[in-house]
Amino acid sequence: MPQPDDTKLTKRFCEQIQVDSRKEFPDHLERGLRLRVTPKGIKSWSFLYYRPGDGSRARLSFGTFPAISLDEARRRTREARAKLDHGDDPGAARHAREIVETFNQLADLYLERHARPNKRTSETDERLLRRDIRPVIGHLPVERITRSDVHATLDKVAARGAPVQTERVYETMRGVFRWGLAEDYIHNDPTLGMKRRFKRAPRDRVLADVELASILKNLDKTPLDRRTILALKLALATGQRIGEVCGAQITEFDLLRDLWTIPGMRAKNSLTHEVPLGSFAKAIIEEAMTATAGATFLFASQPRNRIKHGDVEQPLLASSATKGFGRCREIMGLKGEPVRPHDFRRTFATFMQKSAVPEAVVARLLNHRSDTARSVTSAVYMKHKFVAEKRDAMALWNQHLLGLCAPGIELGAVIPISGIKES
Repeated sequence: MPQPDDTKLTKRFCEQIQVDSRKEFPDHLERGLRLRVTPKGIKSWSFLYYRPGDGSRARLSFGTFPAISLDEARRRTREARAKLDHGDDPGAARHAREIVETFNQLADLYLERHARPNKRTSETDERLLRRDIRPVIGHLPVERITRSDVHATLDKVAARGAPVQTERVYETMRGVFRWGLAEDYIHNDPTLGMKRRFKRAPRDRVLADVELASILKNLDKTPLDRRTILALKLALATGQRIGEVCGAQITEFDLLRDLWTIPGMRAKNSLTHEVPLGSFAKAIIEEAMTATAGATFLFASQPRNRIKHGDVEQPLLASSATKGFGRCREIMGLKGEPVRPHDFRRTFATFMQKSAVPEAVVARLLNHRSDTARSVTSAVYMKHKFVAEKRDAMALWNQHLLGLCAPGIELGAVIPISGIKES
């Protein structure tokens, strides 16, 4: 069993704890209860115990926090330990009902109990499983799957000349096996010890001012639809992730306070994020609101694209905006290494660095966990939000973009050049 530390689980601690690597925190009141916390903010309860009879170690999962409260997790732990005191295995009934024989059965449980409740990329997991993994190993007995079977699955993807997709398939398979092993559905993880086939070097593309000016001047001249153009401009104006921009809802914006609040349920790290808005971003948002009056999403799907969703309004897909931007590189006068919307964030952060904005402020503008936000001390006790500092830094970026839009560089319908001054 993992050795306990001096941390005491409280409701406040569970709400605010953040980590930079996966860690488990034992409860000081109920022996065996653990809170597992991941860097992405997923917090799950489990009870560690030894099975009566063979003495093997087992883990019984209770669900995630806050859906399962600390008090409820403690209650379930007491119930499980009472069964142990009577010589019963508290996890036996569950595993008796759900005997996992094939990989398909394990994948179904993984999606139902882990991916869909906890992962924003659950749809990607489902797609990769359906297209690339299940056809190869789905029918195989899960305990007999070998490393060769894993390689055979990856070989089919790699043969298409898709190294990035190959890595994603590997990560998905590894995730399913690791979850099954941790939940005690299986006893063998064939991906253990395997190395990645392709190492993706992190991108370091930073846009020069002349490139930024060219984008601002020519984006309106591309054949992209207006909502895509506005979404790309808002990503550039705020430095936020293209996925969070495309999924923005109108209710998230308070233009009287010059503020965009991205809720935790939409943020990559599950933390609510307040983004200050300059005049550049506000003009973009106001045009989008006018164009999508009465819609839920700022960049709402067009009626002709809703057929497969039963006429339900959908947001613009980030992948569509990214691919569209890539197709129009030449129109925007971009040469050399390809540019992607995510490079806007790196350019934004580099500008802040050049402007001597403190790293802690930049990290919060990007909604990253800075080095000081990873410890229990800072997570629980250091509560300064850097609101004024974030607003000042964003004003610098706003002025910089407006400077690139000097007379002679047109912005189309988004920014009226004359008369815009940052207060």
